[in-house]
Amino acid sequence: MNLPLLLLVISTHLAVGLDKGCPAPCTCDKKGYVVDCSSAGLTRIPKGISPDVRSLTLRNNRIHTLKRSDLEGFRQLETLVLTHNKIKVVEENILDHLPELKRLSLAHNELVYLPPLASDTRPLASLNLKRNRIQFIDEQVFQYFPDLVQIDLSHNRIQSLRTKLFENLGSLKHLHLHANPWNCDCRVARVKDVLRKVEWERKAYCTHPADLRHQALDELEDSLLTCSKPEEQSWTGEEFKLVCAKNHSSKPVVWLYEGVEVDSSSLDGYEIHDAVITVPRKTNVNAMTCTYDYDHVPHHRRARQLHGAPQFTYKPRDNSYREGSEVKINCEVMGNPKPNIIWYHNGQRFTSSRKRQLGLSNNVLRIYPFLEEDSGRYTCEAVNSIGKVSHTFSLDLISSVPPNIYEGPQSVSQNLGGSVVFVCKAKGNPIPDYTWSFDGSTIGHIKGRFMVSDDGTELRISNIEKKDEGYYSCMAGNPVGAMSADAKLTVIGGETKKASAPQIDEELLRAIAQKARQNVENAVEKTRKQLNQDKITNTQDLKRLFRFSTPKQAVELSKAREIYEESVRLVREHVEKGLILNVDELHPRNVSYESVLHVTHVQALMGLSGCHTGQFKNPCTDTCFHNKYRSFDGQCNNKNKPMYGVSLMPLRRLLTPVYENGFNTPVGWEKGRQYNGFPMPNVREVSRQLVATETITPHSKLSSMVMQWGQFVDHDLTHTVTALSRHSYATGAFCNRTCDNLDPCFNIPLSPRDPRVVSGSAKYPCIEFERSAAVCGSGETSLVFNRVTYREQMNALTSFLDASNVYGSNEVQAQELRDTYNNNGQLRYDITSAAGKEYLPFEKDSNMDCRRNFSEENPIRCFLAGDLRANEQLALAATHTIFVREHNRIAKKLKAMNANWDGEVIYHETRKIVGAMMQHITFKHWLPVVFGGQAQMDKFVGRYQGYDPAVDASVTNAFATAAFRFGHTIINPTLFRLDNNFMPIKQGHIALHKAFFTPELVLTEGGVDPLLRGLFASPLKHPMPTQLLNMELIEKLFMKGHEVSLDLAVMNIQRSRDHGLPSYTEYRKFCNLPVPVVWEDMKGYIKDDMIIQKLRGLYGVPQNIDLWVGGIVEEKLENGLFGPTFACIIGEQFRKMRDGDRFWYEKEGVFTPEQLMEIKKVTLSRLLCDNGDDIDRIQKDVFMYPGKEKENYGKCEDVAMMDLKAWNKCCDDVCPTMLDRILRSRHRGSRLHGCNQNGLWRPEGAKWIPANEYCTECVCQRSRVWCSTKEDCSDNRSPF
Repeated sequence: MNLPLLLLVISTHLAVGLDKGCPAPCTCDKKGYVVDCSSAGLTRIPKGISPDVRSLTLRNNRIHTLKRSDLEGFRQLETLVLTHNKIKVVEENILDHLPELKRLSLAHNELVYLPPLASDTRPLASLNLKRNRIQFIDEQVFQYFPDLVQIDLSHNRIQSLRTKLFENLGSLKHLHLHANPWNCDCRVARVKDVLRKVEWERKAYCTHPADLRHQALDELEDSLLTCSKPEEQSWTGEEFKLVCAKNHSSKPVVWLYEGVEVDSSSLDGYEIHDAVITVPRKTNVNAMTCTYDYDHVPHHRRARQLHGAPQFTYKPRDNSYREGSEVKINCEVMGNPKPNIIWYHNGQRFTSSRKRQLGLSNNVLRIYPFLEEDSGRYTCEAVNSIGKVSHTFSLDLISSVPPNIYEGPQSVSQNLGGSVVFVCKAKGNPIPDYTWSFDGSTIGHIKGRFMVSDDGTELRISNIEKKDEGYYSCMAGNPVGAMSADAKLTVIGGETKKASAPQIDEELLRAIAQKARQNVENAVEKTRKQLNQDKITNTQDLKRLFRFSTPKQAVELSKAREIYEESVRLVREHVEKGLILNVDELHPRNVSYESVLHVTHVQALMGLSGCHTGQFKNPCTDTCFHNKYRSFDGQCNNKNKPMYGVSLMPLRRLLTPVYENGFNTPVGWEKGRQYNGFPMPNVREVSRQLVATETITPHSKLSSMVMQWGQFVDHDLTHTVTALSRHSYATGAFCNRTCDNLDPCFNIPLSPRDPRVVSGSAKYPCIEFERSAAVCGSGETSLVFNRVTYREQMNALTSFLDASNVYGSNEVQAQELRDTYNNNGQLRYDITSAAGKEYLPFEKDSNMDCRRNFSEENPIRCFLAGDLRANEQLALAATHTIFVREHNRIAKKLKAMNANWDGEVIYHETRKIVGAMMQHITFKHWLPVVFGGQAQMDKFVGRYQGYDPAVDASVTNAFATAAFRFGHTIINPTLFRLDNNFMPIKQGHIALHKAFFTPELVLTEGGVDPLLRGLFASPLKHPMPTQLLNMELIEKLFMKGHEVSLDLAVMNIQRSRDHGLPSYTEYRKFCNLPVPVVWEDMKGYIKDDMIIQKLRGLYGVPQNIDLWVGGIVEEKLENGLFGPTFACIIGEQFRKMRDGDRFWYEKEGVFTPEQLMEIKKVTLSRLLCDNGDDIDRIQKDVFMYPGKEKENYGKCEDVAMMDLKAWNKCCDDVCPTMLDRILRSRHRGSRLHGCNQNGLWRPEGAKWIPANEYCTECVCQRSRVWCSTKEDCSDNRSPF
């Protein structure tokens, strides 16, 4: 053939090849039906392959990932061979683009996980997966291959397969499973059944358990293939909690129901956390089994760390949930780099919030409560730099209906010794559970002569005794509501002869109480007619009238609010008619011993009424834990008086309160009313004329850190509870729209000459003010409890100096702040600074004011801390940040020194250390400064003499509401922000009113360092009597959050009146100080005559001066920041909080001598050096101001440091209840639905008998512990 002809032939051949699609490294037949690209060094399927290809071979290449996009267009492909490549990742549903594929070979690759290969039916007949590294196979892999004849899974690392994997494979003839490390538990039974029906090349043998090793799967007896029966740990009215006994495997427990993995079974409503599963009460627990795979799989970790696109290892399925339930969705994925998981609801992306909480790197979605708005299509998308996958599923709502009792118990009379059955039946969805009680005490399912049927609908009482006479209550409840009904049992007979000396025993007391009840019921109508409401002028008549206005049988929760509203109406009506109550009548003697409501109804009434329920007593029987660590709410600190100093308890009183009507309305409520011949002044006028200052004088010796530490300590000790049901902090409720005194509004009118009125800046002619909530059982709410007592306010925090502002004052708060998903004892955080140090976590779904202060540049949510006021101003947020970092810094060091410590031990030991740091800094460094020296501190506080259990550490109302607010007089109008050279940062300093509720500025304008440096390197505002509160606090307080800016002085004075604090002169009398009678007497302790003249013009007489006003204007202690009156109140408080604290850091036994020596090295300077981003220079005493030059500040390395070696292997013992806390924190994350009792978390509905209290039976209802005395028991003690 001549050369031109040869070239023509070659060119013609190539043209044909290109027409049919044959890439250069491949060989193809003329039609392009068969393409072979073997041993071509390819890293992906090449472009240009004919769309008509029937057979595609890519052996011996370097392909790592098989993507759906690589196979688009091959709709005629029947055979795909990819053996001997490096494939680690196969994208999900890869065969969707190959509708005619019959043979697929992926043998000799590096697959670890096999995802679903198709989303619709495909004609695949042969699948070869031998000699990979497969450990996990999705349950749906073979779902759409009904024609599958041959599967080869040999020579992999498979221990177990999903029980439903081989369902619907009617054509399967050949199955090769040999050379895998089979775990021969109950799941292998399905594999064995399949092997007996098909042909195989070689036998598959067991590797685990040891006693079945080397036995062939197809020869095993069913009786040998077992899974474990879980232990039944506890049960409640709604669910069982089961635990799987797991040896030392790190593999997750696999739970099965009726022999099928629970996520593929008929079981619904379950939750899995590690080795624990909770299932609905009606579950057949005998059908529950569990198992797990073994750790030893060669090169497992290495294989998982190889680079690869995301792959699902667990995908959620469509499901339905009841309204109000908690939903947990797992979407598990693997890949390297680690994929980011993104969630969508109905196509809209969402992030973690209180409602939809994402955890475990977004692998877990928790929705609580699940409502109609939460139903729909959810998508879980996983993305890394190599690729992405997504999975969509549906969540539907099962409608719920609250219980409705259609057949309630009927009152009945029965002879002594007989029997009776009460019936209670209710409809609802979910099916209601039933609780029976007798005169307020819960009846167990089996309690002597009392028997409750299995379904709870019947209560049977046998061998009736006289003492069984009374009211029986049935409560039907489900997650969305509750309803109750009562019936009376009258016992006929049983009268005994009169004894010459009747014994006062339980039976007699019960009879007396019953008789009293009958007498009252008979007298209602008669007494109602006799009482003339216009003439009621005393406590007893008011109590009596209220009692008679209450329905005879207040049995339905829906009526509870009506009872409360009626009581309030009566109180107001009689106040308007001139009712004056003598304080001597009210407290403490004016207490009734019988409530008109069932205990469960009282609970509901508390919530509906807007008054806070307070604490319920912890029996404190967990001696192991309570001897080592504090509780979060302060309970059990004092073993003799466990409620001393506890959060959510009334503030302690130093003096009897002063209310206008004697029990409720504050001074100034009734306009025009005179005191000592003069009306009380408008508090806004007191602020404008006496307190406000345009100019300030810097302190010559002290730094601004004195102010900041004082605020930080205050937020560890005091926070007054507001009436949440009638007031929203975010919106001001209705109180910003009225200037009337309409409870809870106690607003402050603005005079026509007020600058805000003159300028027209005030939208309403008053400053918003809402009253503090009354403790239930005090003030107007006392009538619910059948008594009248003066109004008390509640402290939401513990009264101990225990770093509750870091960790929270209850267990729910503490769990929200913890990193519960990593067993490292650290606090949670969301983002870090450029230096890699933690910022406070974000508050995901609150109504805090900073939600409305979005800046245009960086709209973020509030920070979350142990105290909700952490966002009030930037420097406070920075201080909180330092303590989160310090906790995590210490926790990491303790973990490094004590590898055997559990995260729970690390957390509590670190919390204990941080609390001691706060105590040491406050008492040894800060208090001597504010008192003006150690000598004056010793005079008012005294030296520590040891723990005194007789001391009540509770915070006083005068301390919280007035005295400790002296700190407001030392606040600068500007927050200074300084760089490393102690010069202003480029954004400059910031006016205080612009720093309120703006946490985004911490993140965007230099972090915490400039703010902290601006505190310790700037002078304190001097609290001169003529320069008290700067105008930022008087005219611009929280101006972004309120339609009328607040005034801090106004808030302080009005709050003291709201709380019924007596006058300044009464507290001087209490403190044994000279008491002024006339204005001339004031000159001894107020040097400035102008101040005395202003006081005289405002108050008329010294006896009318408000405590806070008098305290801030009197002459200061030498070198101190307040005068002797406040020194007396503050000194009393700090002395009692120290002496009454069983965990005080100096108390013998709290720390070892070596540990205490290290704690005494702690300084705030060292904390700032350790936890700032780049703080390298600081003075040794941050409360002293050395000047503005950088040279005045020493290096951080010169500041003493605490050595944590004293904690090396100090605390290896773990209390059993601490292990329970670990389980609990993982059980429901930050949402605890149950009770904290004995240091143990009890789920809702749980019943138990407290340790060493055999006469007591307790139940967890409505997240509260209720205990009652057991039948026929002589020990009548109650934990309440």
